[in-house]
Amino acid sequence: MTSANKIKTLASNHFIFILILILALFLRAYKIETLTTFGRDQGIDFLVIKDMIQNHHWTLIGIKVSIANFFQGPVYLYMLLLPFWLLKLDPLAGSYSAVLVSMLTIVTLYIFTFKTFGTRAANLAAIFFAVAPPLVMFGNTPLYQNFVPLFILLCLSTLFLLIDTDSENHLNKKVPLGLLTGFFAGISCELHFLSVTFAISVLLYFILFIRRKLLIISSYISGLIIGLSLTLAFELRHDFLNTKLVIQYLSQQTGGNLSFNGFFIIWFKRIIYFSSNDYNFLAIPPLLLGLYIILFGINKSTPYFKSLRKLAIIVFITTVAFSLKISSFGFHFPLPFWIILIVLIPGYLSIVKMKNLTFLAIALMILNFTVSLSMLRANHGYFMPEGWNLKKIKLAGELVTKDSKDHLNFNVASLLDGDTRAYPLRYVVEINGGTPGSVENYPNNNSLYVVSRNEKALKESKTWEINCFYPFKINKIGDLSDNIYLYRLDRTNI
Repeated sequence: MTSANKIKTLASNHFIFILILILALFLRAYKIETLTTFGRDQGIDFLVIKDMIQNHHWTLIGIKVSIANFFQGPVYLYMLLLPFWLLKLDPLAGSYSAVLVSMLTIVTLYIFTFKTFGTRAANLAAIFFAVAPPLVMFGNTPLYQNFVPLFILLCLSTLFLLIDTDSENHLNKKVPLGLLTGFFAGISCELHFLSVTFAISVLLYFILFIRRKLLIISSYISGLIIGLSLTLAFELRHDFLNTKLVIQYLSQQTGGNLSFNGFFIIWFKRIIYFSSNDYNFLAIPPLLLGLYIILFGINKSTPYFKSLRKLAIIVFITTVAFSLKISSFGFHFPLPFWIILIVLIPGYLSIVKMKNLTFLAIALMILNFTVSLSMLRANHGYFMPEGWNLKKIKLAGELVTKDSKDHLNFNVASLLDGDTRAYPLRYVVEINGGTPGSVENYPNNNSLYVVSRNEKALKESKTWEINCFYPFKINKIGDLSDNIYLYRLDRTNI
């Protein structure tokens, strides 16, 4: 068979999946300059990437986590390095990278589910990931946790290859697979702290269910160390600073002292987020079905189904235990559990072959798609204020860069959201050749460019960045539309 015929046969066999992939790409790439999120976290990260590309200041640490004083790993930043270099620091490089990672995640999800449960289950899993509203939003948003699903699925893929060889006495296969499983789990932890529960769960699975435990566990832990190597290098150079900060944080946690009802409500809200966002009714059926599968299983299940169900139970218990300890239990922390359910539920449906459940799943996918389609009408980044988006930040950055040529001692700020120091705008101004003052230098600058809804907000603002400029003269620099304006404040007491 020629290469052309092989490609034709492959496309024919997986035609539905190709359509799903096209749909997923459309939902993530449509109006990307308007709908992608370019907020505080992205601004801070992109400034670090810019510094690495222009000044070769390589980092061994990522952004500070939102719940405490310790830091994420730097792998995410290095994953974005090449796209930013190729696109000459255009902030859209982050958005394109997020889309690419999301598409690779869907491909990996499809291949893994196809090999474990067949075509029908693989298509159901892929369509769910393709159209679920939060997964669409995260699919074009460059952020640490949004890259995690890809590596969780890669970890599951190598884990199940290892399980598949468990009946054979092939150590030459098991050891590399254990190493790869640990490596992908380590990269997941590098990307976000939430993956710690998943990495621990995989280790527990090895201890409980894999033969030749010591050898496999050793290879898995070795892989973890390799995956965490950048963070470990930072720890060795800085006397385990991040580890000490994590321990300090954990020692201060009480779990919030919630009642049972309070705990259940919080956990329920967190676990449905990745399926429905603000539309809870879309998440309740798959969540209830997933919990039913975990609790009761099925009589005639496959070895793959049994193994995945066991892992799902361990991940669920580990995540619940983690949430009892951590009072700042973020909405994204149950993500590993959801990723497993996205595979487990279609696998269940492919085994039991209940038409009613399958029709219900298809109906939910249609509803999810309808919601995701309606979100494309927005005029702002998914996690940004009304009317504010990357396209306007670029425009504001160009205006600031041009105007600041006559006001060299300047800084930037924003009153649209909590990012008063305007890190995204700061980034765009810098890549355009402007040099705003540092985020600690506001009292020493003579001019301040501020994005605001109106002049009244400027005059009534209590933020330090504005207050330290009093008294000042207000100059309107540009109308950015949607009731958003760019102003320049000039200090009058120089």
